[in-house]
Amino acid sequence: MCTINSIFINRHWRQLITLAIVGTLSFHAGCSSDQVPSQSDKEIKTTEPNVLEPMTTDQNIGSATDQKSLSEDDKALFSQLEHDSPEVRTDVVESIEATGTGLDYLREVITTDPSPEVRSAAIYPLKESEDPRAVDILVMALDDEDPEIVEEVIQALWFIEDPRAIPHLQRMLEHPDEDVRDSAEFALAHFN
Repeated sequence: MCTINSIFINRHWRQLITLAIVGTLSFHAGCSSDQVPSQSDKEIKTTEPNVLEPMTTDQNIGSATDQKSLSEDDKALFSQLEHDSPEVRTDVVESIEATGTGLDYLREVITTDPSPEVRSAAIYPLKESEDPRAVDILVMALDDEDPEIVEEVIQALWFIEDPRAIPHLQRMLEHPDEDVRDSAEFALAHFN
């Protein structure tokens, strides 16, 4: 089986590959090796809930969107956030738009995914988001156990330049990791 290095594939192609993987995995998940799904099996599968439930706690970020409003493509994509492979989850995270329900899934990933690579991938769409709730999610990520993730979050908050982040960046001046403290000091010194 060939391994495709995602560094050499642009985002569009990664999204297409992810959707192809989702389709293949969905097909194989519903079939034994000697069975092909019937039309009734396909109809049943499309009505079963197969997505992660977004976090519903109110942390000034907003409430979860009704799952019925998601397209079938979005449901299939978001369901891959439960995949065992960090590479698959990273590809999914990179294709999530940081608005609406996408923010709920990015919040879930950045606060609960066991892989630092996947959590790191969630920072970029949040940094590029124009939704002010993205700042709230990034502030939550300042409590990540991985200092490198915390440094990336600090850089993202500095890039966004939302004044609500300042007290949280000041809190990072007391972080046990020297690099995190240095990043926070730099961000605060250059915050406009």
